[in-house]
Amino acid sequence: MNCPAQWALSPLDLQAHLLLAEGCHPKGVLKARCGHLLPLMSMRFAEFSARKCTDCHLMSLSDAILSLRVDDADAAPSATVREAS
Repeated sequence: MNCPAQWALSPLDLQAHLLLAEGCHPKGVLKARCGHLLPLMSMRFAEFSARKCTDCHLMSLSDAILSLRVDDADAAPSATVREAS
């Protein structure tokens, strides 16, 4: 993901949900990546360590693994030419 993940605590199920990117929410609500709709008044966090929605938690782990793979690919050493001695 290009922007930092944002979590919101749902007052309905008392779980933290991973929100979609800014601008991807229906009018008047926040939409989580798992599909749950949360009221706009939901508290938002950059990271939430308490009870997380299982689907959202798995998506955040998947995002983290994918970003590590991309970072590893970007940091791969370029081929070097060895000089003959």
